[in-house]
Amino acid sequence: MTVLCDIGGTFARFALADSIAQARKYTAADFESFEAALESFCAQAGVKDKSGLRIATAAYPDKNGAWRFVNGRSGCPMVELG
Repeated sequence: MTVLCDIGGTFARFALADSIAQARKYTAADFESFEAALESFCAQAGVKDKSGLRIATAAYPDKNGAWRFVNGRSGCPMVELG
């Protein structure tokens, strides 16, 4: 199952590729990490296999492996995507 993610400094949006109209929006500050927000979405959507994960963001990884955003929180831990 493909999970689509739009991650920003203020909001994180998640949807399943086959049901984009049912996307969910979360306030980024409500979660300690990207992984925590992703796990919350996956639990609510019944997703067990996240191997089809696709991420879009306007952030950039710094030399310490953290995402840096223009607005909102900075330093969100980078996801290990292997």
